[in-house]
Amino acid sequence: MASKHIAGLSLPLVTSEKPASIELTAYQGGPAVIRESRSVVLPAGKCQLFFAGLPTQFVPGSLTVVSASGEGRFKMISTSFRDANLSVAAILSHAVGSHIVLFEETPRGTTRHTGKLLHIVDGRMAVIKEDDDAAVKVVPVGNKFELQGGLPEGLSALSSLIMDCSVNHQGEYKVATLYESEGINWRPWYEVFYDAKAGVLKRFAGYVELTNSSGTDFAEAGISLIAGQNISTGQPRRQPRGGMRAMAMSASLEAAPMGGAADDFEVESAGVENVGEQKMYSLAEPITLENGETINPSLVFATDVPVTHEYHLAAGYYQSRRGPSDEDLAKLPVQVKLRLVNNRKNNLGTALPPGLVRVLEPDSQGKLQKTDTSRVTGHITEGEAFTLTLTNPTRDIKATRELTFQKVDPEPEKVDNTVPEGGLPVKPMIAAAVEVEGGPDVGTVEGHAAVRRKAVKAPKKPRFQEEEREIRILNYKDEAVTVIVAENIPANAEVLSNSHEFASFNATTGGAFYEVEVPAGSKDKPGTTKVAYRIKWQIN
Repeated sequence: MASKHIAGLSLPLVTSEKPASIELTAYQGGPAVIRESRSVVLPAGKCQLFFAGLPTQFVPGSLTVVSASGEGRFKMISTSFRDANLSVAAILSHAVGSHIVLFEETPRGTTRHTGKLLHIVDGRMAVIKEDDDAAVKVVPVGNKFELQGGLPEGLSALSSLIMDCSVNHQGEYKVATLYESEGINWRPWYEVFYDAKAGVLKRFAGYVELTNSSGTDFAEAGISLIAGQNISTGQPRRQPRGGMRAMAMSASLEAAPMGGAADDFEVESAGVENVGEQKMYSLAEPITLENGETINPSLVFATDVPVTHEYHLAAGYYQSRRGPSDEDLAKLPVQVKLRLVNNRKNNLGTALPPGLVRVLEPDSQGKLQKTDTSRVTGHITEGEAFTLTLTNPTRDIKATRELTFQKVDPEPEKVDNTVPEGGLPVKPMIAAAVEVEGGPDVGTVEGHAAVRRKAVKAPKKPRFQEEEREIRILNYKDEAVTVIVAENIPANAEVLSNSHEFASFNATTGGAFYEVEVPAGSKDKPGTTKVAYRIKWQIN
């Protein structure tokens, strides 16, 4: 790569138009970390190394030279960031002293002015010395001109980095750098093909929504992803311009029948490794990521993942009946949970970052329909069990909660301690038992105060509340189901009666749940199971 002296620079300038290789690590918030390797031919001594094509959202002060190797010893002196500077004015300014052809549009047509460019005056007029004349001409500057030798060095339509450096031997050098740029972020999302009858996820796939609004393109870049925030001390140079172009996923919702995965369908999952205390996901193949683009590479792809389908009734408020019929009680939703274990035995076994899940199920013709959404909550590590709670409740199982009995001990009557005018209290209230002691202070103000301080308050009479609660579960399905019913019971309550045994009950905290079997329904009425229990607890 040749070096040149250009106008306004005292050192030779060496330009690297693009990196030989590039890798980036994107975060879910904050700037990405970008690693480049560039090959340049440097002259001996000091020079300026021009790295073209940096993002417009380059974070100042973030550049680090990781390594430099070549014919001799490389020394970095300083760096500075330069915004995109390619313009007509900049080209003409850098072309002063060079041969130029200017085209002037006149009423008689286009006139050519050929010669050496001497000066640019106010950006509007060019001073040239024509080739065949010793005279100097001043002609208007238009947008049409020709330069010998091509575009001047140091100009780029992209942001660039200028590095002052020196080497003790001329030759080829490889310079590896690391810097940060805003505008590159990612978020994971998932889709599952759920076969409820088989009890498996025919497909468990995770994808990445990777967005580039950094101001530059990344060609054939290795992509790594860390699910977390990168807090940078620098600020981006400026906000990007232009809109976002999204790429649609190539996988069709009708790509494969639910009976099994297509034999010729293959997706390679990302690699996962620990970096410190964080998980890093490395995409399987290099990716070209253009500025203003959002792409969806694959993160994880698994088939035939077994799940356990559960119905859950959340703990809630017990209502009193407001009518003669059971139908006057409000129907409560029953949620669906899918339980999985993230291990290789279950065809998974890779770390999973948190993200939204879309659920697709087959209709009667085997076509996939989007039926629900869920979320992978928290970071799921290999070997960890986790749950997908579906957003929508089941439509065929419902429940009611009714308070069928309640008794609350009344508060003790308040004693009238008012003093009639000119007399003593009608009913003096004795609030404490007093121990009378002898001594010199008996009968004095100080003595009365001491007695009051030693007064022993009479113990409160305990008050209790007693309730009987009834849960009714209605099953409109044509098959029996098990519903897990959660209960919030007052702490340290005594269970007086119970129609069903608790599957779990913590008397200290009051946390409890039932596992209730509910028979199948018929065409005329739903299968029904009633659960009732009576409790008593102290309320003062």
